[in-house]
Amino acid sequence: MSAAITELSLARRFRALAEDYQNRPVVARRNTDPTLLRFVGSAEREIRLLALETILLLCQHPENPEFLCHESNFLPIVYTAFKDTESVDAELHEVLGHIFDALRVVLDTD
Repeated sequence: MSAAITELSLARRFRALAEDYQNRPVVARRNTDPTLLRFVGSAEREIRLLALETILLLCQHPENPEFLCHESNFLPIVYTAFKDTESVDAELHEVLGHIFDALRVVLDTD
């Protein structure tokens, strides 16, 4: 099995787990962030999209934004992806914009 197929399967699995609202705090705290962040930089667009959609779902649970923002490299990686997709991929850029909207509760604090 190729690495891309394995990564795609794992990205789909994370996305499916995060679809359940009650699972989102558990998924965020089960050390999924390093893998999701690695998938954000994948060469495969579908893997990147699934990872970003999963991150968005995780960010939408009130228990997760602060936790995620304190994870190592979370904000720099997400911000870099946001900048890199601005004129290249409107769909990914939109998902990233929604991620930042969901993180606003943490990022807007003084």
